[in-house]
Amino acid sequence: RPLEGDLEREAEGEVRGTKTTTDDWGVTLQLSHKGRILGLGNQVTGGVAYDGHHSRFRQTEAEAEFEPRGNSVRVQPTEAFETAVDVRTDQQNVGVFLTDTLDITEWLSLTVGARYQRVHIKIRDESGGNPGPEGGHTFQRGSPTAGRPAPPGSA
Repeated sequence: RPLEGDLEREAEGEVRGTKTTTDDWGVTLQLSHKGRILGLGNQVTGGVAYDGHHSRFRQTEAEAEFEPRGNSVRVQPTEAFETAVDVRTDQQNVGVFLTDTLDITEWLSLTVGARYQRVHIKIRDESGGNPGPEGGHTFQRGSPTAGRPAPPGSA
């Protein structure tokens, strides 16, 4: 059964808005050579890859009140929006790779290779008021690989 009488509603809160923009780009250069080693078929492939990204994240907020609106409630800012967070991240990735596939028989091949990856990430405060998250980080690693490709028609 419905409540009787008039209810008074008063509540405070915050209203927040966020915006994220991201740009990505990249390029890869790969060279392959087919030949023979000790009379066996062989293919060497090597290359370099580069990609970059930058993102900007901004969050604004303002004090607000909840106002009745029909059967629901709307949030009404009571003051101007202020920038709470405004950061930019830049990331650059560089990879160098090399693989060699040796055809031991017509149906059996062996592949070995390696990849070196270097990633640099930089974070900057764009608001000028929050230098805490600023910094740069670099990660690098080499990854070996080995395998036996499946013969044609085995899948």
